[in-house]
Amino acid sequence: MDADGTGVKRLSNYEVANLALAWSPDGDQIAFVGLDNSYNFYLDVMNADGSHLTPVISPETLDYFVFSPDGKWIAYSKRKKGNDDIYAVNTAGTTQINLTNNASANDSHPTFSPDGKKMAFESTSYDHTGKLVSEIYVMDLD
Repeated sequence: MDADGTGVKRLSNYEVANLALAWSPDGDQIAFVGLDNSYNFYLDVMNADGSHLTPVISPETLDYFVFSPDGKWIAYSKRKKGNDDIYAVNTAGTTQINLTNNASANDSHPTFSPDGKKMAFESTSYDHTGKLVSEIYVMDLD
């Protein structure tokens, strides 16, 4: 868009909604969550000019995602088997890794360290008394 408000270009075209979005660290790509009219979620990546739309994943739900500092990976949380885990997927959508596998907690809101070697995330669970406990963890990614 130009400074005077002209020159606006539509980049996506999902039937129902475009939800969260994020720029890659180098500014060359945009990742976003689309929702189609069957209420299926899609995480897609495209060039900043709207070209080369790449479907990355189609999770059941997706509420938060973040690019790695090098722009090659996207970390996100998704519900599977009753709890949320942290996953990473390369921007081509060809490799997906489960980074947490914690059946007794919901892991969410991943964030990479500036050098990409560590990840912090929130983990919530109930203790033995039934009290909700929310903690922050850091893990190595090497």
